[in-house]
Amino acid sequence: MRLRKPATMALTVGLAFLGLSLPTTTAQAATVCDNMYDYYNARGNHVHAWSEPNCGGTWLGDAAQGTADWNWGDSTGDFTGGDDNNAESVMNTASSSSIVAFYRLAGDPAGTWDDGYVCLKGSELYVDGLARNNFENRRDLSVDNRISAHQWVTPSACTDYSYIS
Repeated sequence: MRLRKPATMALTVGLAFLGLSLPTTTAQAATVCDNMYDYYNARGNHVHAWSEPNCGGTWLGDAAQGTADWNWGDSTGDFTGGDDNNAESVMNTASSSSIVAFYRLAGDPAGTWDDGYVCLKGSELYVDGLARNNFENRRDLSVDNRISAHQWVTPSACTDYSYIS
């Protein structure tokens, strides 16, 4: 059956009207972090950090599982210079039992880390916005733009309250 132009136009307008009046789906498109996880997971077993929420802005770098960088602001290690106190989103592409701890202040392995730390499980994949998380031992301070060091740790190094999401 062939529609005439006026009938086609009316059908098109009618369908457009119905399309606008029908409820939209609640499913959300993949976030930038979702897409980045697919890309960076190919490298496997790394921790990654970005300068903006949702894995955006500048990619600050990554560090392989088992490594530690006690000062993100110095000129050595996986994170350097401007990386200190600049992370707003992080990702752990290691297995679910591999945990990375982030620290508020630079230091050394002998430190007590009383000035704040948080942990990220591999099973958590990423934290798209650190602003909603506070440090363990310093619950008055947001993690956002305050990471100065990291290391890979065992589950016993983290409390139930120190995990970020």
